Amino acid sequence: LQIEDLSKQLQEISDKLDIINVNVLINSTLTEITPAYQRIKYVNEKFEELTFATETSSKVKKDGSPADILDELTELTELAKSVTKNDVDGFEFYLNTFHDVMVGNNLFGRSALKTASELITKENVKTSGSEVGNVYNFLIVLTALQAKAFLTLTTCRKLLGLADIDYTSIMNEHLNKEKEEFRVNILPTLSNTFSNPNYAKVKGSDEDAKMIVEAKPGHALIGFEISNDSITVLKVYEAKLKQNYQVDKDSLSEVIYGDMDKLLCPDQSEQIYYTNNIVFPNEYVITKIDFTKKMKTLRYEVTANFY
Repeated sequence: LQIEDLSKQLQEISDKLDIINVNVLINSTLTEITPAYQRIKYVNEKFEELTFATETSSKVKKDGSPADILDELTELTELAKSVTKNDVDGFEFYLNTFHDVMVGNNLFGRSALKTASELITKENVKTSGSEVGNVYNFLIVLTALQAKAFLTLTTCRKLLGLADIDYTSIMNEHLNKEKEEFRVNILPTLSNTFSNPNYAKVKGSDEDAKMIVEAKPGHALIGFEISNDSITVLKVYEAKLKQNYQVDKDSLSEVIYGDMDKLLCPDQSEQIYYTNNIVFPNEYVITKIDFTKKMKTLRYEVTANFY
């Protein structure tokens, strides 16, 4: 799920409600976070682009003229100097500003998560999925952006031979505060009822059932989708991961699991949902999920492997 898609969705919602021009709080939050987001996104992408170009040139042209490699190294070094520059308009300033807006440490005390949740949960706006899922997706995309930014910042300092700074602790502190903002102030206001404007009922089943979703060796599970055509199926997306948890697009594949309706309870059954955090150590990725329905209760077991 890309931040551009979420931003577009939020903007479309805002346009429909016609509230951006009349609600100074929402307008203020979006105005604060947008420049920081644009700066962070640009630097992350530019650094990755230059790093890839430099590594490629080094491999391809190691027997030829080093002129092109030198040019790319120079450009990469200049970017690193800009990223590590310590001033009020520097990369770290925008990274801190981004975090402040995420947790509501700003002029009006309004977090970007609160703004996102209010735009998503308006009654006259139809969005697929649950309110919890949609706002949590927004949080996940923005925290991933920050994690990548801290990695960029750390790598730039090493490239220039600057003293190490424990950005890992700073990053964890930021992300933990953002997750706490979501858990304490946002989650209680959201519904976890799943909705879909194009919803089609499924039959469900009283039978006990089991389904094992497992990625191929060397792959990770990266996405899921329930499709309801002639039968209800679960579409699972898996792929190999490159450095920094980037998806190898050439390895992306879709696996379809049938009989999904057997995992769902029939219409007359009471549906009760519980949310629970599953946390693995850093550098682990999900490779397998076991779904088991017994006596109309669906449970799942998640397996993660070291990446």
